[in-house]
Amino acid sequence: MQQIPHPAKAKVSQKLDAIIIASGIGALVTASQLAAKGAKVLVLERYLIPGGSAGSFERQGYRFDVGESMIFGFGSQVTTNLLTRALQGVNMTLETIPDSVQIHYHVPNGLDLKVDSNYDQFMQNITKYFPHEKQGIHRFYDECWRVFNCLNSIELLSLEEPEYFFRVFLQNPLSWLGLAKYLRSNVGDIAKRDIKPGFLTKIEKRGV
Repeated sequence: MQQIPHPAKAKVSQKLDAIIIASGIGALVTASQLAAKGAKVLVLERYLIPGGSAGSFERQGYRFDVGESMIFGFGSQVTTNLLTRALQGVNMTLETIPDSVQIHYHVPNGLDLKVDSNYDQFMQNITKYFPHEKQGIHRFYDECWRVFNCLNSIELLSLEEPEYFFRVFLQNPLSWLGLAKYLRSNVGDIAKRDIKPGFLTKIEKRGV
């Protein structure tokens, strides 16, 4: 993807199939997928560098992330590695540095909770602070794992394509039915069902 700096009054000498305004991660993935299918795409961004919330800026010698510091989808297996597959579509790769701690909560009352990428270690961490909710925590995260395993076994594409629904259902009917039961609920509903109301429920709503 060619990056053309300011000024933005440069003339476009070729006919375009798509013009994408702004260059956040969603816009860049969309542009890359269109380009991979042969479309001529122009991405417009008023800032100095692309990336949106996935970018960074520097102040007084320090570099700060613009948005979230944790990004999923760079794996090499199954179907939830969407960013890896998007890059492969344009013959690109990106080196990543795995972090054993996905999220680190620092909150009042001395709660210092690490969401370890190792599931067993994470469960030890969280149940240490909330031993009275141990069974509910296990029920909640076991259910989250069931949802993830269903997603990981089907092809992930746009939910706005009717053909996609029928194709995925025929290929993986059990996984599709496993997800269908959650159409009218969200992670907060599940957390409230398995874990007593309180501070822990607020963590679950944000951390999953």
